[in-house]
Amino acid sequence: MLDKMIISLVSPLGTALFLGFFALIAATLGRKTLATLTGLVALCWLYFWSMPATSQLLIKTLEQQYSPVDIDDLPVADAIVVLGGGVFATGFSGVTAQPINLGNAADRVWFGARLYHRGKAPLVVLSGGSAKNFAGFSEAEAMQVFLADLGVPAEEMLLENGSKNTRENARFTAALVRNYDINKVLLVTSALHMDRALHHFTEEGIAVTPVPTDFDSGRLGGKYCCFPDGDTLDANGKAFKELLGQWVW
Repeated sequence: MLDKMIISLVSPLGTALFLGFFALIAATLGRKTLATLTGLVALCWLYFWSMPATSQLLIKTLEQQYSPVDIDDLPVADAIVVLGGGVFATGFSGVTAQPINLGNAADRVWFGARLYHRGKAPLVVLSGGSAKNFAGFSEAEAMQVFLADLGVPAEEMLLENGSKNTRENARFTAALVRNYDINKVLLVTSALHMDRALHHFTEEGIAVTPVPTDFDSGRLGGKYCCFPDGDTLDANGKAFKELLGQWVW
């Protein structure tokens, strides 16, 4: 919970809200000049990180470390590891035929299926457990539903249901795959997230080939440069999260 609070606070939206709240307190205490300046800083900060131009400045810099890969150029591995974060349970699995939602990062699962069908590994490992407390089943189970619809047999999927962050993704997945004599994996996650994920998986002694997907810089590149955009604000928030995670390790 503390990690989530810190990430929320340092995100562009969280920082702007904190400054706005501080401005209200200053105004209540009669510090009008301080309140005005703080409020202006909050608005400017929010506007700056809502512009698509800033996404090109920040996100493209982070993503360019990992370019899109050609499937034919990838080696054959023991397993494909897909990290959670793009497919979530709806919470209505008992009353609807739509038990999952696909987020922007659902590319991870789709690309994992493509790798499997191209014969790059005989097994797909799905890692993610953070949604289980809210929706009745984990991110790994939500990804399993999607992969089944994409033609991956249930017996060729392994689920890691306990992780709540990237470090635990690596630690719990490593413990799981060692039981199956898996030593070489193709690691599938968002390009923005790959640097941190690769670091933690390498720490666990697994031979990893990075397979980045879900490139935000390309998706946001067609937007008008200086018009505030909620999608851009969200993407820059994810970039701040990655920068904070990299700084921590």
